[in-house]
Amino acid sequence: MVIESHLKQLLERHSKLDYKIHEIELTNTDDVSVHEMKKQKLKIKEEIERLKLYNNSDSAFIHKNGHFKGVH
Repeated sequence: MVIESHLKQLLERHSKLDYKIHEIELTNTDDVSVHEMKKQKLKIKEEIERLKLYNNSDSAFIHKNGHFKGVH
């Protein structure tokens, strides 16, 4: 599914940013870069949460066989 693929990409980006931030903080160098990366990481995290919520609410309306629940 497209959402799951996008979610996987976001999780990977989030993880990479987390690693980069940790590395920079250990060397105690560029505070501006760390701040910008943390902002990017937060935006990615927010998008991940929105996609998870959307994906869960969307799948709640679908039967196992792929048909929509409710009145037809």
